[in-house]
Amino acid sequence: ISFFSIDFKKIIKPFSHISKRTWVFLLLILLLAFSLRAFIAPTTHRVYYDEDIYINIAQNIVNDGNAILCNRGTPDHCDEGVLNKQPQSLSFFLAIFFFFFGVNEQLASFIMIAISSLTSAAIFLLVYMLTKKEEPALYSTFIIALTPIAIIWAPTITGEQLFAFFSILAIT
Repeated sequence: ISFFSIDFKKIIKPFSHISKRTWVFLLLILLLAFSLRAFIAPTTHRVYYDEDIYINIAQNIVNDGNAILCNRGTPDHCDEGVLNKQPQSLSFFLAIFFFFFGVNEQLASFIMIAISSLTSAAIFLLVYMLTKKEEPALYSTFIIALTPIAIIWAPTITGEQLFAFFSILAIT
């Protein structure tokens, strides 16, 4: 965040030539992507216990400051926990939101829907940087927005979506 704010002008400069019309189309595509992911895709556990583990680790980060899976405890405090093999980046990311808005499974699902939708925007930026053309960037954004597997998995609380979003952003 600090590097982004320091280099903000350098970061947005390559995108200054994009027309307002393209930005409007991009916004419409992102709204479509979000709507499909939020209202069409079923909010269900697809990775079974792992999603509960990610949320529990995030909860323990907020409540106790420990990235552990709780074996025994209360919703506010873990009496016995174990270090787990799960990817901590997702749990840490969720913990940031849990800290401000409270621990909530629906919030975690909404965050994943938002990240999945923002991946479409990241695809737009990446393709535009590679081609310097607006049309291929919009088409690729539209394609990823309508990809069924991306829509179905959007509400699922998994690390892959977060990894995809930040990887595309980093490459961009």
